[in-house]
Amino acid sequence: MIYLMHFNLLPLVMRQRMHRFGKAFTVLGVSLLAYLLIASLICRPAHATGKETLIRVHGNAFVPESTLQLSRDGTRHMTWGSSFTAPAGTNAWFHVPLPATQVGVQEKHFMQWVYVLFKSKTSVITEVQLWDGPFPVQSFTNLSLSGTHNVTMDASNQFLVQSKYPISMGIGISVRVNFGNDGTQDVRAVGEIMFTGAGALYVAEVLDAQIQRDSKHTPLKFEPKLRPATATK
Repeated sequence: MIYLMHFNLLPLVMRQRMHRFGKAFTVLGVSLLAYLLIASLICRPAHATGKETLIRVHGNAFVPESTLQLSRDGTRHMTWGSSFTAPAGTNAWFHVPLPATQVGVQEKHFMQWVYVLFKSKTSVITEVQLWDGPFPVQSFTNLSLSGTHNVTMDASNQFLVQSKYPISMGIGISVRVNFGNDGTQDVRAVGEIMFTGAGALYVAEVLDAQIQRDSKHTPLKFEPKLRPATATK
């Protein structure tokens, strides 16, 4: 009451100025809040960049799609990797899996590139395919790769994924080989391919809700169903 009495005693001009200042501060505050809101929506990254992880598997994990195309006893898994031989002119596929992990529900792994360590004399890698479970990711065709590339990554054994691919299940690398003639002492003309390793670069990123809804595939949820152990007689 006392405050109102004092306010009414102020000159009319001063009261009008105070009223205008109040409205100006109100408009300024609302404008600032709107600017901050718009800036946060525009500048917010689609995902938070996480840690890069290089996944590696040993070469003895490679398996042939069919042993019928290979030479007799043409599959050998050894301490340093795998070796496959087949008659010259034979085309055969070989596959190797890469694991994928998921720490949190909102975390997703993106694949950036893969590599295949191999060594051959006259046998040639003609195609490499990448799969995410049953989903095709990318194919590298019309290749002609041979030589010694079994120790380090280089331009002949590294394959860049066109766009970062969100992994949903697990990555499989498939390699198509055309076997040549290595000029062995055997009566039959055969070629050989050796694999010593494979891998991929994954990037773990935490997605926002919108990105998760727009994701191409939904990651599988692992819910183990345990059964009580039964005693054996």
